[in-house]
Amino acid sequence: MVFSSLSFLILFLPPVLGVYYMLPDTWRNYWLFAASLLFYALGEPVFVAVFAVVILFTWGMGLALDKASDRGKKRLLFIGAGCLVCLLAVFKYGGYTAELLSRKWGRALPLSDLALPIGISFYAFQAVSYLADVRRGAKAQKNPAFLGLYLAFFPQLIAGPIVRYEAFAPQLSGRRVTWDGFSKGMIRFSAGLCRKVLLANPLGALSDHVFSSGQWSAMSSGMLWLAALAYTLQIYFDFSGYSDMAIGLGSLFGFSLPENFDRPYTAGSATAFWRRWHMTLSQWFRDYVYIPLGGSRRGFPRECANLLLVWGLTGIWHGAGGTFLVWGLAWGVLLILEKGVIRPEERPVGFRAAYRVFFALCLVLLWVVFRAPGLSAAGMYLREMFAFHGAQGRPYEVGLWLHDLWPYLAGGVFLALGGMTPVRRLAARVKSEKGETLLYGFSLTVRFLLTGLAFSTLVNSSYNPFLYFNF
Repeated sequence: MVFSSLSFLILFLPPVLGVYYMLPDTWRNYWLFAASLLFYALGEPVFVAVFAVVILFTWGMGLALDKASDRGKKRLLFIGAGCLVCLLAVFKYGGYTAELLSRKWGRALPLSDLALPIGISFYAFQAVSYLADVRRGAKAQKNPAFLGLYLAFFPQLIAGPIVRYEAFAPQLSGRRVTWDGFSKGMIRFSAGLCRKVLLANPLGALSDHVFSSGQWSAMSSGMLWLAALAYTLQIYFDFSGYSDMAIGLGSLFGFSLPENFDRPYTAGSATAFWRRWHMTLSQWFRDYVYIPLGGSRRGFPRECANLLLVWGLTGIWHGAGGTFLVWGLAWGVLLILEKGVIRPEERPVGFRAAYRVFFALCLVLLWVVFRAPGLSAAGMYLREMFAFHGAQGRPYEVGLWLHDLWPYLAGGVFLALGGMTPVRRLAARVKSEKGETLLYGFSLTVRFLLTGLAFSTLVNSSYNPFLYFNF
C-alpha cells in the first residue's frame, strides 16, 4: 500500500487518525505500533513474521548491550549488527547470487526466486543504528512495543527517511499533538502527494516507455536524452514527494521526522549534492561507516580508500547488480577528484560555472546507469545518447512527447508558486499583515486546487509506482 493510493487515503489513514486522537496519551504508542504492523501486513503479509523477529531480536540485543561491560558491548554490537546485515544481505542479494549461479551451473537453486521484503533496507539500518546508539551510551528501550514503533512507524517504514533512535526516543513520551502541527502536516503531505502524482508519475511514464523498450538504436538521440532527463526529474519528485508525505504524516501524530532533501539539483558539485540528496542515508554511512573507518584523519590515500568503500556499499545498498556498484563507485571517484584534484570551491567564478555544467551532465549520465537493467544495457544506452542520430520514420517523436508532458510541467510551475518557500520570501518584503495573509491564502488555494487535481488523477490512472520501494 502506497501513500498515493486511494485505499491508503480513504480506508487506512482516516480511521487510524480518528482512533489515535480519541485514545489517551498512554495508549497512543500501542495503537500506532499496531497500525504500523497492519500497514506492513497489507503490503507484505508473508514477511510480517520476519519483521517481528527483527524487532524482538533488536530489543533483546539492546537490553543485553545495556547491561554488558565495555568489552562485552563491543562484542555484542558486532554480533547484533552482523546478524542484521547478514539478514539484509540474504534477502537483498541471495536471489541475485542464486540466479547467477543457476545460469552458470544450468540448474535452478532454492534462493533463485527469493522475494525482497519491502522496506528491509530501511528498518535494518535503523535497527543497526539503535544498537550502535545503545553501545555509545543511550538507554536501551525496555518496552518492546515502543522499540517496535521506532522500527515500524508506518510513515517512514517503507522508504525512510532513516531516523536515529536518539532523535526518536524522546518523542515516544514527550511529544505533543497541536493544531499547528496538524495543519503543517496536512500541507506538507499534500505537497508531497502533488509532487508524486502530478510530476513523478507522468515523467515516469515517459522514462519507463524508453528504458523498458530496449530498442534504443531505433530511437533518436534526442528521445534518449529526453527520457534520461525525465528519469532524473522522476526519481527526485518521486522520492522527495514520498519524504514530504512521510514528514507530513509524522507531524499529524506529533512526531518530527528529519528532512531528507534540500534542493539537491541546485548543487554545483558532488560534495554539495550528497549533502542535500537522501541526507539521512548519507549521514548514516558517514556516522556508522566512514568515521569509524578513520574518515579523513589518516591521510589522503586512506581517505580515498574509505570513500570508495563507503560509496561501493552505498551502491549495493540500493540493489544487487553491477549497475548499482558502478554507480556508487563512480560517485566515490567523483568525490575523490573534487577533494584532491578539482576543488571547485577554491576556483574562480568562471571555472565553477563550467564545472556546474559538467557536474549536471555527470548527474544525468549516472542516473542512466542507475536506471538501466544491466551494465551492457547501460553502455548501449549511453552510446546511443551520444550517437546523435534521428529516429527512422518518427522525426517528431520528441516534440510529441513534449506536447504530452507540457501540462504536467506547467503544473510543476504552479506547484512551485504554491510552495511555502517563495511565498515566505515574498511575504518578508510585504510590510502589511493584510498582504501576508493574502499571500498565504494564495498558497493554500493553489495547494488545494492541485491536491484536488491529484485526487482526480489517482481515480483515473493506474500508473502509480514508488521507485524507492525497490531498494
